[in-house]
Amino acid sequence: ALLGRFRQVRRSLPKQPGKVLGFIGAKGGVGTTTVALNIASALVMQQKRVVAAEIRSSYGTFSAQMRLDQPKGLVNLLEHDPGKTNEHLVSLHLAVLPSGLKLLVGPQSVAEYRGVEPQQVETIIQIIASMVDYAILDLPCYPSDANQAAIRCCDLVELVVEPEPTSLASGIVAVDLLKSWGVYGDRLGIIVVNRTPIVIPIKLDQFKTALGHQIIGVIPSEADALFSSQLAGLPIILYQPSSDVTKTFVEITKRISATTGWVK
Repeated sequence: ALLGRFRQVRRSLPKQPGKVLGFIGAKGGVGTTTVALNIASALVMQQKRVVAAEIRSSYGTFSAQMRLDQPKGLVNLLEHDPGKTNEHLVSLHLAVLPSGLKLLVGPQSVAEYRGVEPQQVETIIQIIASMVDYAILDLPCYPSDANQAAIRCCDLVELVVEPEPTSLASGIVAVDLLKSWGVYGDRLGIIVVNRTPIVIPIKLDQFKTALGHQIIGVIPSEADALFSSQLAGLPIILYQPSSDVTKTFVEITKRISATTGWVK
C-alpha cells in the first residue's frame, strides 16, 4: 500500500523541465544547423532524451541534411491554437531518427513561410522542454520578436562563428543584440567553425577579446567528411565516430558540463 501511494505521489509531482540550448549564427552560412544537429546527437549518445527544433519562419535544413521524406513539422504545429497545444500534439509533429533523436523541422517551401508569434514560440519550447532532457534550438541569425522569445527561453546560447573578418564583425553585432535580449555572462558561449581551410585565420584570442565570451569549442575543417555525412543523411558524429570533428563535438559537451553541470 505504501509503495502504491509513493508511486501515485511521484506521478503527481511536477516534472523538472529539460535544459534549453540555443544555437544561433553570427551570420548565415556559418554551419549553425550542422553544429546543432551534432551536439544533439552527442547528447543522445549519452542516453539523453533530446528534441532538436528549427524555430524559424523561413526554410529549415534539418529535413534536407537528414534526408527526411516530407515530415510534419513546425508549420503544421502552428496551425493549432497555442492554448490547446500539448505534449501529445507536439509528438505527432516530430520526426524520429534511427539514433533516437527527434526533430521538429522548419518550413520546407515558400508556401509554408509565415510569421511566428512569440506566444506560440514560448509555448512550443516549454512543451518540448517538459518532454526531454535537452531541447536544442536552431535559430535564425536575424532579429525578430519570435527569435527574441526563443532566446529568452534558453538556459545557454551558443553563437556560431567562422574565423574570418566578416564573421567576427557580425559576431560583435550579434553579441550586442543578444545582450539587449538579456543574454549575459555564462549564458553565452562561442563555437568557432572552420568550414574551409583559411590561409590567415583570425586567432582565437582575438575572437575571445572582441566578443567578450568564452570559446566553447573549435570545429576543425573536414569539408569532405561533412559532405559525405550529409549525403548519407547522418550527423558526422554518427557517420564517422572516430573523426576529429566528432571528437570535438564530444569535447564541447564536456566543456558545457564543466561550465553548467548539465551533462552528466
